Amino acid sequence: MRRPPLEAVLAAVLVPAVLACGSGAPPRLPPPSATPWAAGGTTAAAADVPARARLDDRGLGRSGLACTDCHGTAETLDVLRPAPRLSGLPARLPLWSGLAPSVEVAVNLCVERWLARPALTGAALADLAAAAGAGAGVGAPPAAPVSAPAPVDESAERPEGDAHRGRAIYDAACRHCHEEGPGGALWGRAWARAALARTVRGLDRPRHPGTLMPPFGPEVLSDDALDDLTTALADAVTPAL
Repeated sequence: MRRPPLEAVLAAVLVPAVLACGSGAPPRLPPPSATPWAAGGTTAAAADVPARARLDDRGLGRSGLACTDCHGTAETLDVLRPAPRLSGLPARLPLWSGLAPSVEVAVNLCVERWLARPALTGAALADLAAAAGAGAGVGAPPAAPVSAPAPVDESAERPEGDAHRGRAIYDAACRHCHEEGPGGALWGRAWARAALARTVRGLDRPRHPGTLMPPFGPEVLSDDALDDLTTALADAVTPAL
């Protein structure tokens, strides 16, 4: 059998990859897989690992995200996360905009949607739900319903924000995933602020199927704070870690 020339092989492999990298398509979560609790080499299934530690474990699923990458806890009141705080959940039922009548259902919606793994059952589910629901009365109350943010006009520059405040917002909201986790480094790269604002708000991608980054709604990150954040990122064209 005659082999194709090397140039044809390289073209077949590299051209689609280059086009995909330049397409601006958001990263997709890996497809779910029938993997055990210890997917990704995590030791969270071991009996000597506290259930609370599982909330910080980025090996629970296939996406590289941990529960606390999206949710704050009663112990981390100084962080800014896109999803509701994991404190006092039983008192705030139903969760997931009314889709989850119990903490266990809410946990598995997150497990399948954001961790990209099959739903948990038995003791594994009970332990994670107990850890997620601990601290009743400590967390923030449920956010008031808000209307969807207006689409951002990428042709218009957003109001200039305060880069110093934006750096603090980045440290509280973004660094744990983008400099120290699965999201990839952002600081020190040049960004178009209007397009960046769309990404932060989740307006550049569909909610489903799953994408890697959960959106920051205006009830979590105000428009003024968004302008501060995008100004800081646009100004940080050299690494300053």
